[in-house]
Amino acid sequence: MFKKHELYKFYEVYIDGKKISNGAKKLMKMSESSFNDFKFQYENNDDFKFRIDEIVKSEIRDNKIDDILDDDFFG
Repeated sequence: MFKKHELYKFYEVYIDGKKISNGAKKLMKMSESSFNDFKFQYENNDDFKFRIDEIVKSEIRDNKIDDILDDDFFG
């Protein structure tokens, strides 16, 4: 199943950053063909891959900062 693919989390971050309706985001997350288009772009377009990697790194960094702040203030 495509949702278990190692790039699916990257795909979710990519979709969540798009300026489209929540319904469209949900449909994209369910669409195997949209995921395959994303995967093809990621694997074959270095600029696209770089942009996605930067978005994912930023997301990971933000989550770590949130975890640290939550532990310091509420732990």
